[in-house]
Amino acid sequence: MEKTRIAIIGTGTIGRQAATYLSGSPHAELVAVSDISENVGRDVAKTFGIKEYYNDYNEMLRKSSIDAVFIATPDFAHREPLIACAKAGKAILVEKPLATSLDEADMIVEAVEKYNTILMVNYRMRWCPSYIEAKTQIDKGNLGDIVLAYAKKDDTIAVSTENIKWVEKTSPASFLSSHDIDAVRWFIGSEASEVYASGVSKVLKKRNINTFDAIQALVKFKNGATTVFQSSWIYPNTYPTSVDAIIQIIGTKGSLIIDRVRTDMEVYLEDTSTFFNNAKVTTLPGSFSYFLNCLASDEKPSPSAQDGRAIVEIVSAIHKSIETGNPIKISA
Repeated sequence: MEKTRIAIIGTGTIGRQAATYLSGSPHAELVAVSDISENVGRDVAKTFGIKEYYNDYNEMLRKSSIDAVFIATPDFAHREPLIACAKAGKAILVEKPLATSLDEADMIVEAVEKYNTILMVNYRMRWCPSYIEAKTQIDKGNLGDIVLAYAKKDDTIAVSTENIKWVEKTSPASFLSSHDIDAVRWFIGSEASEVYASGVSKVLKKRNINTFDAIQALVKFKNGATTVFQSSWIYPNTYPTSVDAIIQIIGTKGSLIIDRVRTDMEVYLEDTSTFFNNAKVTTLPGSFSYFLNCLASDEKPSPSAQDGRAIVEIVSAIHKSIETGNPIKISA
């Protein structure tokens, strides 16, 4: 298998994680990195032995001999580098979410289709063993028809006040729940039809941070399933982990519960119950390995640009519902 020559745009936390994996992958050659912060970009290049650093990703796309790009810029800054990569004919893996507005997501999808670009959105929880087992249980019909789902992802306040420097340009629904929205949509194989949501702004507002503390959204799907998505980032920092995350799926024949922190899963069927205790794993290697294998075998990876757009549409409807106080229909 010939190595894919790949570059990274954005060398913050996620970009550095990607460099850690790619620099040791037998299927990739990490050729170049680009970051508007020269100190950060050059440090990553030096740390991982990457020969090329560029302050401007457009220069990198012109000069560097690469096949693919991983885009790990902040969530609100995906559109411009993504479209530039599509125009340059590079395969693209972009960190989730695809975009933070539906207009930008539509522009990205248009560019991907215009330039016939390979694009995958890095919703890497799909490569968590408990999520894979949940998908298998559901696809086998063990749970019957899916009736209800509940997904929560709550972070400690350090995430919103210290870790994310651009927190006012996102929300708990976009930054946190988008993972769960992708997972539930993948699990049940259906599109959303209606959203009704509410949001709370108290704790962060007192710190002069203009974003929601917490959001709850009721999302109805076309197959009849109803899901509640909960997200917040105001847990006390005394909480033992930075995230508290659970997904529960209830069907006509059984139910399952995934505890993301413990990485385990409980499955309850009509006649049996099973406990899956999976070892804790880093999901980034799984998603990257899959992307590279798809490129090598000339297969289209998933989640696709259209999948990413569907998540953005749901999140946008959540924000609109909070703003208007009304349920929002999903057109897709």
